[in-house]
Amino acid sequence: MPVITLANDYLTVQINPKGAEIRSVIDNKTGYEFMWQQENNYWNRTAPVLFPIVGTLKDNTYYYKETAYQLSRHRFARDLNFEVQTVTDNSATFYVKDGDGQEGTVDTLSSYPFEFSFQISYVLYENQVTVTYELLNPSNDETIYYSVGGHPAFNVTTDEKGDFKEAAIVFEPSGPYLKYPLTKEGLLNRQDERYVPCDLRLLTRKDFRDDAWVFLTGEETTAILKDYCENVEIRMNWSRMPFFGVWTPFDQPAGFICLEPWAGVADVVDTDQQLINKYGIERLTPRNVATHDYTMTFTKK
Repeated sequence: MPVITLANDYLTVQINPKGAEIRSVIDNKTGYEFMWQQENNYWNRTAPVLFPIVGTLKDNTYYYKETAYQLSRHRFARDLNFEVQTVTDNSATFYVKDGDGQEGTVDTLSSYPFEFSFQISYVLYENQVTVTYELLNPSNDETIYYSVGGHPAFNVTTDEKGDFKEAAIVFEPSGPYLKYPLTKEGLLNRQDERYVPCDLRLLTRKDFRDDAWVFLTGEETTAILKDYCENVEIRMNWSRMPFFGVWTPFDQPAGFICLEPWAGVADVVDTDQQLINKYGIERLTPRNVATHDYTMTFTKK
């Protein structure tokens, strides 16, 4: 499927219908590429969409109505071919529906036993891109249990050893935010959760020795990523997405940082693996629609 291009005087944005994934955001004045381009095979994605789970399930398994289902980390929307619904110069909308693998549909029901219609829209306004997730529950009697989130990776400058040269992150408003440690299996360890200061901080690869940072945030929170070498600033704010992740691979000299707004999170260590009891799970009642969104503001001086 051809890549969709949005453009205005500020930015040129490319979106791949495979996974409805942003692949490129270029500053039109300087030609600077804000997004990670999968260089050196350190990570073969740019901005995957996370649905119907975010993070890792214990043993990659959950239970619903006494039946076990398997889903690996973040699966499965990022691997689906979305239909292109509408395209204008500065907006594009994509959608995908549940399927059983018959008559050309993708089999989602074997791993996620819910009817759904999932729509993703991108709107370009000046130097901002707003991403909106809209989930429809078409069922007359079944509640959907789900998680959804973004995972965009942004270029940052590295030194000759592969560490970050002058990259920094800060939250607004500043102050302490609740941070959840992750186990080596990628599960939340709530026993050791604690509030940590999130003032302006230069980043190093060692910061991610224990995997991603995972925070509980508020509706008014903004995360700001700065690359002082390139005079780049990326601001992200979000709505109806109470968790936020920051990630880069600790053991690879990859030149990117991911900022990840989430409605949902990985399983907790002591989970009973019942989907309806999952920590952070979203619920959508029959014949209703849920929306979650985030906005990225790109500045290159």
